[in-house]
Amino acid sequence: MAVVASYGMQAGWQPGARFSSWPHLMGLTLLLSALLAAYWMGELWRARRAHELGITPDRPEEQESSRWVAGFLCNDLANPADFVPKRVGTGHGTTLNIDNPLGKLVSLLFFVFVTAFPLVMMLVTQ
Repeated sequence: MAVVASYGMQAGWQPGARFSSWPHLMGLTLLLSALLAAYWMGELWRARRAHELGITPDRPEEQESSRWVAGFLCNDLANPADFVPKRVGTGHGTTLNIDNPLGKLVSLLFFVFVTAFPLVMMLVTQ
């Protein structure tokens, strides 16, 4: 990641110089892949460790856990609210319910912006 960051800084410090966008795209892809892999491995470790200690969730805990994606996005079709209270233990406030139309729209717009904006900026600056 340091190589990708230094490459980007070098490209910014040398106006008029032509630098390829591929190192940035590859670095971003590798970073996101590493984050997803770390999250997945942590979830596997958590489940294995709970099983080793004999900790099993009861029925209400399983139902509550099934309503949440990655622990912080609510996925509850039975709740018509666009924003719902955060899960207990994750802070105060509200979070997006991604299982209703507005939640799906906001999620899609966020995903499009996060993926398209860097690509557009690289193409514009080339």
